[in-house]
Amino acid sequence: PCPQSQTTVSIEVTAAPNAGVAVAISDICDTETALDLTTGLTGQDAGGTWNDDDGTGGLTLNLFDATGVAAGTYNFTYTVAPTGPCAVADTETVQVTVVRSPTSGTAVSPNLTLCNTDAALDLDTSLTGADAGGSWTDVDGTGGLIGNMFDATGLATGTYDFTYTVPALGPCPQSQTTVSIEVTAAPN
Repeated sequence: PCPQSQTTVSIEVTAAPNAGVAVAISDICDTETALDLTTGLTGQDAGGTWNDDDGTGGLTLNLFDATGVAAGTYNFTYTVAPTGPCAVADTETVQVTVVRSPTSGTAVSPNLTLCNTDAALDLDTSLTGADAGGSWTDVDGTGGLIGNMFDATGLATGTYDFTYTVPALGPCPQSQTTVSIEVTAAPN
């Protein structure tokens, strides 16, 4: 009989590229400057590249800068290039929802002047660019504020502060603007 012949064959198994699995990213505020998109993936291979699918212009490497981006949901795709005999790249898309920050506006004038005999002043007119739905606070406790109307009747002369607050919205913090009103005495 013939002796038995053996041959050993080695097979190298190369892992296919893995872009991971997308996981939920909490909504972000439009003031976020450096959201790490890799927090939206699990199990991914390192060394992949990111694509700004919706053309926000806010992507640098794996960081998304949401400043100046309109509120909405945006897609970013992570791609891991083919390796060895695995000729197909792997991709995974991460969604990010950007929430618009509330804004309490800007004071029309650094100091408004009101005579202590004038009709009530609508404080909303002292702001520009403010979101509706906020509330006014009488910082100095004059007792002359009802809703958004300030009545200076009978108040001593002086400068009084009022703060307009728009509540937080999702991940975005509240916004506040303070308006100063100088109350003067009526001429005799």
